[in-house]
Amino acid sequence: MRKKIGIITFQDSANFGSALQTYGLWYKINELGYDCEIIDYICEKIKDNELPHKTSWRDLRTPKKVILNLLFRRFYYRKHDNINIFLKNNAKLSDCYDIKTIKKTNNIYNHFVVGSDIVWGLSLTNDYTYFLDFVDKKNKKDSFASSVGDPLTMEEKMKIAPLLNDFMHINVREQQSKEWLQDICNKNIDVVCDPTMLLTKEQWIKFVGKRIIKRNYVLVYFNSKDDKCLKDAIKYAKTNNLEVYFINYGIQKSKFKTIRPETIEDFLSLIFYANHVFTASYHGLLFSLYFNVPVLFYNRAHKSRMVSLARMLGITSKNGDEIDIDVYRANDDWKNINYKIADFRNYSITKLKELLNEENI
Repeated sequence: MRKKIGIITFQDSANFGSALQTYGLWYKINELGYDCEIIDYICEKIKDNELPHKTSWRDLRTPKKVILNLLFRRFYYRKHDNINIFLKNNAKLSDCYDIKTIKKTNNIYNHFVVGSDIVWGLSLTNDYTYFLDFVDKKNKKDSFASSVGDPLTMEEKMKIAPLLNDFMHINVREQQSKEWLQDICNKNIDVVCDPTMLLTKEQWIKFVGKRIIKRNYVLVYFNSKDDKCLKDAIKYAKTNNLEVYFINYGIQKSKFKTIRPETIEDFLSLIFYANHVFTASYHGLLFSLYFNVPVLFYNRAHKSRMVSLARMLGITSKNGDEIDIDVYRANDDWKNINYKIADFRNYSITKLKELLNEENI
């Protein structure tokens, strides 16, 4: 029987990074010659946290709320819809499932792969589906680049330990995730790259849209909680005679220009053509590196993923939280960075091939 693989991840999201990692894993598995689909699974908590909601009376209680709803929610809706269109046009999605119907997929797939993103962050999902608790014993379970995000509670550890022991291979995205999980399961755990890194720069460039901003600029994607990311970008831009563009779906503020990309192509274009990127986004950092755009990263949430990546690629000096922007000068050794990215990619592809091996079924 030919193996049919189902990927379960955060595919239904208004987040560019989630969509790009979903596509990256699907593309590479198919490129390696396997029949693979992205399972269109709807997690209620992810849906509540990230997806557009219908307008309720609470959104219309004051004139200000009415104006904000009319001005900004349309961007969010279009962004979500365009991300779904991107995946439908460029990948292969299954029918839609939820927690009540997901078990039916056992009749379609004989190999399930969970990952990437923070799929094992129970504070985000409150859903053990991402630990493949619905998969029948006859079918194979693996993970690729799954992330925990934050430490698990003792109660959570007790629940997931037996689920993890049913996996054939466990590959996580961060060293800290490995350390947190290694103590609770009897499996060898490997650290692999984010699925976006499975593709080369040349493979991603084909999705870069036309240049949007004609002038030289710095791009801010996700601000840090202490505002250092945005403040550093403004200072750097002033020193280097650049404009500041902030990807922001809220109110325009002074000292920078707001830009609201609604498609994957526009998002990648903004990074590709930037003179410098300041970001508290994990995927904002990754795509800046892939495109060899000078970048500083800031920790906003789930700190372990940024730190683990920086150590793996030898770019801890790009940690903006620890930089004095007044004396900072971008001076990147792209040859060395590209070599380390390629090396990590090749290692991770080897691990992916191991878990796809037909003989393991």
